[in-house]
Amino acid sequence: GAAGICGDVTEFAPDGRRTRRYLIPNTPAVEAVAYSPCGRRLAALDGFAAWLFRPGERRPVPLHPGGKKKLAAVAFAPDGRLLTAGTDGVVRTWD
Repeated sequence: GAAGICGDVTEFAPDGRRTRRYLIPNTPAVEAVAYSPCGRRLAALDGFAAWLFRPGERRPVPLHPGGKKKLAAVAFAPDGRLLTAGTDGVVRTWD
């Protein structure tokens, strides 16, 4: 599983051991996280921006640099595409 607070995302093994920690620059809090179906990619939202973590990389790739409308949810489709949903009712997909 994964949890995020204070601009970081920490992965935990089933036994509770911390396995990895990712930092999101200039982010006060992480509000949502999701794993890809293959379990190798992790996405995170900080409210107004979406970030993608790839295997072996410690820095995230910014997908949605932030805007005026808040992002409310993040998920991966079964085919691996990343989905974000905003409070404006728009669902965005990212390849």
